[in-house]
Parts: sequence; C-alpha cells; structure tokens
Amino acid sequence: MDTLAEPILERDKERGRRRSLALRQGRVTQSQPKIGQPNIDNDGEARLSAVCGVAPPRRSAEDYAFVVAPCIRPKFGLPMRPLFVDDSAMIIAIDGPAGAGKSTIAKLIALKLGFLYIDTGAMYRALTLKIINQHIDSNNVPAIITTARATTLDLVNNPDGSLQVFLDGRDVSAQIRGPKVTRFVSDIAKIPEVREIMVTLQRSLGKRGNSVLEGRDIGSVVFPDAQKKFYLDAEFSQRTQRRWEELELSGQSVSLDDVAVDLRNRDTIDSTRKVAPLKKTDDAIIIDTTAMTIDEVVNAVLSHIPPSY
Repeated sequence: MDTLAEPILERDKERGRRRSLALRQGRVTQSQPKIGQPNIDNDGEARLSAVCGVAPPRRSAEDYAFVVAPCIRPKFGLPMRPLFVDDSAMIIAIDGPAGAGKSTIAKLIALKLGFLYIDTGAMYRALTLKIINQHIDSNNVPAIITTARATTLDLVNNPDGSLQVFLDGRDVSAQIRGPKVTRFVSDIAKIPEVREIMVTLQRSLGKRGNSVLEGRDIGSVVFPDAQKKFYLDAEFSQRTQRRWEELELSGQSVSLDDVAVDLRNRDTIDSTRKVAPLKKTDDAIIIDTTAMTIDEVVNAVLSHIPPSY
C-alpha cells in the first residue's frame, strides 16, 4: 500500500468506528436520502445514497485519487451513482444452506463490527417476487433475464442491524419472505444470466466498505479472495425446525412437514446447479450450529476476526 495513503485509511477507519458507536448509542440517525443525492447526518459527515444505504465518510479531493472510481450505470437498471472503491475493505463471507443461521449471524456480526450487511439471498427473493407478481412462468428464462436487467434493487442497512429491501423503489422486506417466493427462489437463482447480474451487483456493494455478505456462493464465486470465509451448517432436522419457527413468527401458517419438503428441495437445487452451486471452500472455517446458541455462534465467528476491526 502507498505509505501516503496509510494515514488517510487509518483516519477513515477511526471515523467508521466512532460513527458505528454513535449509531448504536442512538446519538445519530441514518435517514434515507433521495437516490444519488448527498445527505448530511446529525454528526455533520456527508454520505451518499449508495445501493446499500451507506457510503464511506466524506473525503477530500486528495483521498478521491485512490478510492473513487468513475460513475457507472450497470446494465441491470441501477441508477447512476458514484462507485466508491475501498481496496482496504475487509470482506467477511458467510455461506451455508437454508436454515443454518446465516442471516441472523451475519446481521449481528455486521452490527458489532460496524460493517455493511449484504443479504444476497434477499436480492434473489426480491427478483423472484417481481417475477411472481408479473405472472412470468418460472420456465420462461428469456423473460426472467429481461426482467432482471430492468430491475432496481436497493439494500438499506438500519442502525438497529435490520435490513430493508427495496424493489423498484418499493419496500418489500416482508413480502420477500412469503412461502411462494421461498418455493420458487431457487429456480430463479439457478439461471446463469441471473446469477451473473446479481454477482456483479454484489461485488459492487462489497467494495464500498467493510462488509459482511451471506449467501451460498460468496466465498467461492462472489468474493473468492475474501479475508475471512465461514461456512455455517446444522443438522437437517434443526434447520427445518428453525425455518418453521421463523415462518410462524412472521404469521405464516405452514406445517413442519411442508417446510422439510421445501428445504430438501432447495438443498438439492442449490447444491447441484451448474453455476455457482452451494459448496464449502477449502479455506472456509466450518461451524456446526446445531447445538449452539446465537451468542455462541457469533463469538465463534468473532474469534477469527482481527481485534483491529
């Protein structure tokens, strides 16, 4: 790294730590500005409405020389926005099958570290919801690809660690968890062109700053050079029980047997698809969460993260 850049990066890291602490203590808020417009938070630091809702702290013109890339308009319909690229950003990849606890753990890790939280599964779910609402047959691949390229997806990190998912400007955070979306999301996600579109977006999000990404191919495809990779797993019966409880809490009435059938189907599709299948990378830290509490899993992950973060 350029020695002239080191003090600037250290300054920005310290700003990020202070801001994360302030957010957790409720001393500042993160409002959602209009797309592409600068916003001044209560602590006076400017941020831009990035796709994930958070951008690096305000920088000087000298800083921009090595961290800012030109504005781009990706082919899949995102608005034109400055793409901040921080080559020092740490990427934590968390992969695993459905019901292993990826989302819960990734949110908590991101919140504790002050990192961005990127739920890649939510992105596929949002696209699936749009396809369902437009009555597009899941076998009509050309129509699905066209729809994906004309779709805008925004992920907004909230100070409490929750994530809002916006589909074409509309909050669909609750709708994407419905049983019909769950039933078809793996069919949509296995389409190579759809994965290409999503992976491009996921990489652009992860390069905006320190990030925790969870999914099924983060460590193997999206960020194969991620500094830390984890693979969470659990016994099938435990994963089924967790998913059933999650659906019950959200007000969805479904039998445990139906959840088991759906989960087994998703496991088969995710692990056998030709493009970016679910897999454990050789350098991933494997954690069996079957008999672990949430706090125990979080602590197990954090034990592998350098104290400086």
